[in-house]
Amino acid sequence: MMGGRARSAADTGDDMRTGALWLALLMTALLPSTADAAKAKRGKAKPAAVAAAVDPNEAGRRVLMDGLPLVMPSAVMLYMLHQKEMEAKAAAAGKGKR
Repeated sequence: MMGGRARSAADTGDDMRTGALWLALLMTALLPSTADAAKAKRGKAKPAAVAAAVDPNEAGRRVLMDGLPLVMPSAVMLYMLHQKEMEAKAAAAGKGKR
């Protein structure tokens, strides 16, 4: 204790609180600049993908056709197989004309 008074436990606690306060203040001051640096590093955001336009009637038909096998599996499966055959024939006829 060279020229000073002896430090008590209360003085040490006060120093710890002061140090913690300074540390919290410093971290708060640095936080916005860190966020700005991260934004600059990331660059500009990419534009969102544009969804394709869907015909509401077609979308409704697809929902019904996808849901019908859950309600009436045996009857609908025959119809769906017939539809797929008809689509395949139409696609084959379209290729043959070209």
